[in-house]
Amino acid sequence: MIILLIGGNGQLGSEFLSFSEKENFSIYSPNSSELDITDHNSTSKFIKKLNPEIILNFAAYTDVNGAESNYEKANNINNIAVKNLAMISNECDAGLIHISTDFVFGKDQKGPYTVNDITSPINQYGVTKDNGEKEILKNCKKSIIIRVASLYGLHKKNFLKNFINTIKKNGEISAIYDQKITLTNSQDLVEFIYLLLNSIKNKSLNDFFNETIIYHYINTGYTTWYDVAKLIVDEMNKNKLSETEYRVKKISKNQWKQKAERPNDSRLVPSHFDIDGFRYIMPDWETSLIRTMNNYFKSTINE
Repeated sequence: MIILLIGGNGQLGSEFLSFSEKENFSIYSPNSSELDITDHNSTSKFIKKLNPEIILNFAAYTDVNGAESNYEKANNINNIAVKNLAMISNECDAGLIHISTDFVFGKDQKGPYTVNDITSPINQYGVTKDNGEKEILKNCKKSIIIRVASLYGLHKKNFLKNFINTIKKNGEISAIYDQKITLTNSQDLVEFIYLLLNSIKNKSLNDFFNETIIYHYINTGYTTWYDVAKLIVDEMNKNKLSETEYRVKKISKNQWKQKAERPNDSRLVPSHFDIDGFRYIMPDWETSLIRTMNNYFKSTINE
């Protein structure tokens, strides 16, 4: 099965390409200079020549604060390019798997949110991602939208590495206690995506894709940034990464000023996955976070 992976250099793409499961597929992962998905004509020519059965869109503009002042750039990647992929995949009869975000919710709303809840973003980043979702729903018959939240893992930049570096540098970290969130571990997400791909490979594309499906893929259990930071600090102290104990300071959302407003509650209700008769259960956020931290500590022990 031929797969076109867009965004292979990013956090999720790097995780995806690190798995041995990739050997089961013919994966093509062009960089942005080889394939500009914001250009409809060149993208159409590229995809029609490759003729993939599945298009994985992991490309995204994810700088939430940056989207406030660089809306056009964020919109080009998160909306215009997604419209191009939706229309072209529909023309080519290819399945499209697209990654979206919990930030399509949050304005005058209270979570946790189900896949059927009406979207209402609170910041410009959320607006661009929400508009991209709408383009898929309008233009693509064979698609899966996977909403994730606070994605992190061993690859590229993410909140886990930022937290650890801040704690090491300052001996402490301030974290918000009054915003409700969910987390997504990139390794867990990639394992699930490969389950989907293997299931599609064992069936016909038409048997698997007959409409646009929205999934919420997040680790189970709801949390706050304070609880996340507390777990990270506890694990760092347990691993004795410093002679003195690291600390976490509890602050309110009003004490943390940022350019882009964040939802007070962006929790997603996890979807239930039955794949080929197998009930896929997502790990809880604490288990995945501790596993990833320990792997990260091992990988940096000699640095």
